[in-house]
Amino acid sequence: MRPIKFRAWDKQNKRWIVDFQVMPNGTIRRLKPTEDHPEGLEWQSVNGEDIDLVQYTGLKDKNGKEIYEGDVMKNYDYHFFVVEWNKKNARWDNCFGREVIGNIYENPELLEK
Repeated sequence: MRPIKFRAWDKQNKRWIVDFQVMPNGTIRRLKPTEDHPEGLEWQSVNGEDIDLVQYTGLKDKNGKEIYEGDVMKNYDYHFFVVEWNKKNARWDNCFGREVIGNIYENPELLEK
């Protein structure tokens, strides 16, 4: 059984959120830095529209790197593919025998290739 893991992309600040929780009711909380504790000791609810949650596929690329939804993969003949969930076939597409070279959030220029 694969581990259920997510990454959270902060759309406003354009960076990954390191410490976050997805609550049973679907709300997302993150550790908020405070003046007394800049490392973040207070939980803050986050507007779900400001966050993109991307799921771990349970697979790793040819180098052992975990593959997440939205990762950009390169195959042996330098074709580029975005990892996405295929609802029709209930599977992850575009992630076998390839290498993660970035993702659609940090490397949008890869989508132009």
